[in-house]
Amino acid sequence: MTIANATPRRHRCARKRPKQTSCVGGIGPVRSCLVALTFLLNLHLGSAQQENDHGDTSTATTKQQTIAEPLLVESSGLAASSREPGYFWSHNDSGDSARMFAFNDRGQTSGRCQLVAASAIDCEDMASFLFGGRSHLLLADCGDNQRRRSSISLHLVEEPDPTKTTMIHRVGTIVVSYPDGPADCEAVAVDVDRGQILLITKNSLPIARVYAVNLDCLNDPLPWTKHASATYMGAFAMPMVTAADINPRNGDLWVANYFKGFCFRCRDRNASLAAQLNSLPEPAELPPWRQIEAIGVDAKGDVWVTSEGSPASFGRILIPPPTPLRK
Repeated sequence: MTIANATPRRHRCARKRPKQTSCVGGIGPVRSCLVALTFLLNLHLGSAQQENDHGDTSTATTKQQTIAEPLLVESSGLAASSREPGYFWSHNDSGDSARMFAFNDRGQTSGRCQLVAASAIDCEDMASFLFGGRSHLLLADCGDNQRRRSSISLHLVEEPDPTKTTMIHRVGTIVVSYPDGPADCEAVAVDVDRGQILLITKNSLPIARVYAVNLDCLNDPLPWTKHASATYMGAFAMPMVTAADINPRNGDLWVANYFKGFCFRCRDRNASLAAQLNSLPEPAELPPWRQIEAIGVDAKGDVWVTSEGSPASFGRILIPPPTPLRK
């Protein structure tokens, strides 16, 4: 995998919309072909890879369960609760309000959460994370199939009890614009160690662009609405990226598309995001379910996926657990 122009910069959230900057370099047709070949080579090499210090991901299998939530008809995002182990959150794709549904690891419905103070156009992913010693949820209204939206919205809340029905009024919304114009994004992850929200674009060509938004907005008490310009971090070879999450135990970045799951190992917690994405990702087989568009990693490092449809399929990818990170 190669990542282009990966020079991290920090953008602090501002209360006024910053001016957009010019595009940070493009990828020409020759380079596109080379990157596509790199992607195919990575698939081949990754599938042949056997054992590594974080476990073998090449023989992943999944036990299929279903989520008993009748209102969850198009699961588009998944997050393991950082407040209550063994519970998860998901949400619908476009056409629904800003709400999330909670269930346990057997797919049994446990609670619901409505963001009263937030609107939604096309929610595509979500994340659960700890910040300042508190559990938080991020609901990403970031889909833009036609690439017409001048900005997207990232809604942040303190995680409610997943065993209850909750109406949340205290919402922090980051209105995000891309430096090089509209983009379709269906994969969002929160990198607490680096203090960033990662946005990974979905493209039919095998190029996924990576952007970052600073997470320090959460230092201010909720509620608020702020504007930020995403920082372009680079690009890697992978088509149709639909989901992402970060392993809270060791910093591994999991990314999924319609074909496979991929793990970018974090072998050094002090390394840059560019260095992590420059490593060869390890593929993991996804189950043959209808349109998997969500992936989540729980506090134990287990990786879970959901698929669209009603009832939604849900299950854990069975891979050997990663070894603890060496300090």
